[in-house]
Amino acid sequence: MKEFSETSENNNLKPIDSKKRYSVKKWLRVSYRSHPNKHKDDIDNKMFAYDQLIKRIKEQLLSPGDVYFERDYRHDPIDPFSIHAFLTATFRCDILCDPLYEIKVLLQFQDCPFENEVVKQLQQFRLCEACYHPHKLEDLPTFLQAVIAYQDPKYIHTH
Repeated sequence: MKEFSETSENNNLKPIDSKKRYSVKKWLRVSYRSHPNKHKDDIDNKMFAYDQLIKRIKEQLLSPGDVYFERDYRHDPIDPFSIHAFLTATFRCDILCDPLYEIKVLLQFQDCPFENEVVKQLQQFRLCEACYHPHKLEDLPTFLQAVIAYQDPKYIHTH
């Protein structure tokens, strides 16, 4: 039986670099070869619909002076699940790819003046089946202030 130790000359094992550990995002691993049932098309369609939803919210539903956080995590190597995050003081919408390679849209409303319009747009874009509400509801104005304090200012915008 062969023993392996750090001093062994035959030990080719290297420590895991935490920055490279999750270098490939879950949604990027889906291909026509790995998922031949057009799952990649479904992911692409949901991501396109999410992008259109966020674009409409920013253009049509936010009031002048509204502060919001928006960050694209599509190629962020640290978190393998997050794709994009959007947060205001009354609305939160994140898109992610779960461990089963399914696209999920996290939604939270808190006295949101445009909740009905967002729900209509979710139905229009056929994103309702991908939506879920978080188990632990955040106080969104407090959560937004914490995000603003923590995140890089380049992700904080004013409408």
